[in-house]
Amino acid sequence: MIFHKKSLFMPPPSPFPRILRGRRQFRRFVNPCQYGFSLFRKCIEERQRLLLNHRHQLATHIRYLATQAPDRHLTHVADREFDDVLAMAAAREVGAGFVFRCLGNRNVRLETGEDVDMASLIASLPMRPYKSLGLDARGHVAYGKNRPKRVASLSIGACRVFFFRPCTRGERRNITLEEPLGVHLVVIRELEAPDGEKPLCWLLFTSLPIDTQERQARAAAYYEQRWRIEPKNAS
Repeated sequence: MIFHKKSLFMPPPSPFPRILRGRRQFRRFVNPCQYGFSLFRKCIEERQRLLLNHRHQLATHIRYLATQAPDRHLTHVADREFDDVLAMAAAREVGAGFVFRCLGNRNVRLETGEDVDMASLIASLPMRPYKSLGLDARGHVAYGKNRPKRVASLSIGACRVFFFRPCTRGERRNITLEEPLGVHLVVIRELEAPDGEKPLCWLLFTSLPIDTQERQARAAAYYEQRWRIEPKNAS
């Protein structure tokens, strides 16, 4: 299992490394007449786009890691910052698994062909009792010395959804899909939270099988590990 964190990512290599480091170094090390100012501006814009658009960089890392461990089946786990259809398509391309928490503000298509928003889908999805989980004051899973403030009683449900339409704004505005991309959606919810507490709700896109509750719980368990891994990365 590989957990991806935003701070770990750097832009991929460029054929114009000195140009992409900024205007000052461009003027110092590169003759503008050699490439032309129009190309210079294009490279600067590309650099800025890559720095901001870290989601799409995850697809590059997934493909690269597949070449470094060809004899292993990798499962990539990421938080909402990497909710990106290109990363999911890259994982499918190289035969890797993924569990990505989604933002919850997108529209999806069901197997019946109906197009729905995530809020409506979550409200109508059948849920079954899952387990109790200790949460700290921030609503994160409490592990080790981080003692739980309360215990949440969780329910779980799952279904298959498809991404189907091109995006016309934001960082994804140039992305088009040749065909709908099918993934599994696992929902972990706290149906009855105490007064004054925000109910826990995880929306996980995954390539892992979800035909049984045990397999749905496996995808949820992968995501739970982030609260064990992140403190180690920070130290």
